[in-house]
Amino acid sequence: GNNAAAAQLARQAEDLDRRDPEIPNFLARLNLVQGQLTDDKLSGHLADAIANGEKAIQRDPANYKFYRQLSEIYLLAAQNQPHGNHNNREKALSYMRQAVARYPTSPALLIQFGRLLQEQGQWQAAMQQYEKALQNEEAFLRQQQQMYPARKQLSPRLDPQLRGWVQEEINKILPHEK
Repeated sequence: GNNAAAAQLARQAEDLDRRDPEIPNFLARLNLVQGQLTDDKLSGHLADAIANGEKAIQRDPANYKFYRQLSEIYLLAAQNQPHGNHNNREKALSYMRQAVARYPTSPALLIQFGRLLQEQGQWQAAMQQYEKALQNEEAFLRQQQQMYPARKQLSPRLDPQLRGWVQEEINKILPHEK
């Protein structure tokens, strides 16, 4: 409820622990919430969210979640700042590419990356990400089957509706590739 108090406490925690990446990560998310709750332009809050997102990455360059979040922040910046639209979209794509490099077997992350590529008109690259997502999900289910042969029902990581959506997108992209 009280975002200003939460931000103040987080900054105090950051003063005590300048190495913890979760603190600037939290502040980045809080900046987005504050921007959405205020009537003024989101741009000031976006700049703070970007700065905090980059700080989280500096503190833990291996965590894919920080790259994914920064990609989402840059995409939001592209939607809210028309003058920096292209540059922000490129940065969103770059950070998502880095997130995927850190967690290449996540179907959800591959799908998110595929959507960004598709929005940029990179049809072939998007289709590759979608196909990788489906292949990774199939491999995950096969592994479950091998580990638990008596299990009658497997637990997918990918929501069945999202899986169907991905297959539909692949089918839509195929005519673009001919």
